[in-house]
Amino acid sequence: MRGYRNPSKKLFFANKVCPMREFSQPPTIYSDAIFEHLAQEFKIDPEFHAEVRTRLEGAGDVWKRLGGGTTDSLRPGEIKKELQQVSKQAGKLYDRLKALSLDANHALMQSHERIGQAAAPKDLEQGDLQYPFVAITEGDPSPVAIALQAKDLSKIISGIRDVAEAAIDDQKTGRAGKKSDDALRLWITNIETIWIDILGRPFSRDVTDAGDPISEAARFCVEAFKPIDAALPSSRVLNAMKTRIKATQQKPLEDL
Repeated sequence: MRGYRNPSKKLFFANKVCPMREFSQPPTIYSDAIFEHLAQEFKIDPEFHAEVRTRLEGAGDVWKRLGGGTTDSLRPGEIKKELQQVSKQAGKLYDRLKALSLDANHALMQSHERIGQAAAPKDLEQGDLQYPFVAITEGDPSPVAIALQAKDLSKIISGIRDVAEAAIDDQKTGRAGKKSDDALRLWITNIETIWIDILGRPFSRDVTDAGDPISEAARFCVEAFKPIDAALPSSRVLNAMKTRIKATQQKPLEDL
């Protein structure tokens, strides 16, 4: 794989929890006024404004993509049918790639190389990478683009098939939860990352007898979620926070 790095500006690409948007994209959830209010309310150092805002936007995007706020969820059987089609088509494509003649495989590799040379990124700050380049974070948050090789194609397709089959099994055993619950769970996980890893503050949850947030982290979760879905009760946000804290306390550090 070939690597390209642009050290002139730090961007925060996808991590294993939350894919983050690039700085070049305008905010769609946290306007200047909304973010400035949060920054002042919770005394966020200006040094961290850009990173915190980017990650808040990314967390909001993930919440939406996972169906946060939706009330109608497909039944497990309906989800299973869709996933079976993905698994079936990926399996067929994988078999076809493996069965290519030497001449056809050579032609495929030549075209892959030609397209890769034409698509080599000139400015990683702009994002918008084209095939066969993907963005990763490697060691530090400077933008890095990795070029997929032709031999990686069958591995990726095989991986898609395996992931689809695993998701089908999740439907059988009932491990797949409601979309809205999954969305909120991941949102809280990303807010925890902001609070601990970027701001260096304890992610603690203290509430009054009436259920109102007291601790700084709890208040931040409630306030930061309002621009995403003001209709969702704060009790749902705080319950998700409670579940996350309980889960992290039960796992060894290397698993977090």
